[in-house]
Amino acid sequence: MKKVFHWLLNIGWRFSAPRYKALFLSSHLPTMPMDYPGLCCRIFSYPQFRLARPVRNELHTVLWIERIRHGEVMYDIGASVGPYALIAGKRGCRVYAFEPTPASFASLLDNIQLNHLETEIHPLNVALGERTEFHTFSYRSLSAGETLHGGLDKNKKNQEGAGGGFSHLLYSWRLDDLQRTADIPFPDHVKMDIDGYELPALRGGRQTIAHCKTAQVEVRENTADSVVQFFREIGFRVEREIMRVKKGKKQKNAWVKDIQFQKISQ
Repeated sequence: MKKVFHWLLNIGWRFSAPRYKALFLSSHLPTMPMDYPGLCCRIFSYPQFRLARPVRNELHTVLWIERIRHGEVMYDIGASVGPYALIAGKRGCRVYAFEPTPASFASLLDNIQLNHLETEIHPLNVALGERTEFHTFSYRSLSAGETLHGGLDKNKKNQEGAGGGFSHLLYSWRLDDLQRTADIPFPDHVKMDIDGYELPALRGGRQTIAHCKTAQVEVRENTADSVVQFFREIGFRVEREIMRVKKGKKQKNAWVKDIQFQKISQ
């Protein structure tokens, strides 16, 4: 009888409209475990339930994090609500999690506290760019965990679903300036996922990023070559490329992939 009940529940869930799933999750399941075996990580459920599956979504990212040694420093640039920062923190890394969007940052704080990782994860509510100055930051949505914002890129507004649903003035930092001003430790590893704005952020953090051992950067078709060239200039080689999204050939930026870089030993 119990198996039949679970079978019926599963069928009902699969064919339920997203809004009914949202209502169920928000009222019956305030938190849920992430799909990372061995460590107990939990995440607030909605609208983040899809982000509770970091292993399923990005296994290569999880495997990359597992190579980081206990006590090493990781910068998670574009941390969203923190699924990968939580894994790194649970494994004993010192994580600096950068997230500019207010809703995602608030959820990031909740998830850090939920997992008792206040000592391991240091959240920073800042945007990173090529210069330290005020910018207009545009949003696709104000919900936590959303991606493909227009961000600081004026040319990206209304592209890739990033349309300016809302925008406001935001102070962005060069990573090199922020690291020096806030006296943040240099990174051993950098993870960057900022929806097409990676090149300006990298250029603003050239000296800081040059200190790290490995990096993983999400790139678009129009940024990939420049990002690879940037890392080669500061002494890195491409270790692995992982295709994430393939769109129609006629679409602008027809693919998205993660590139993992390794520092070349001197």
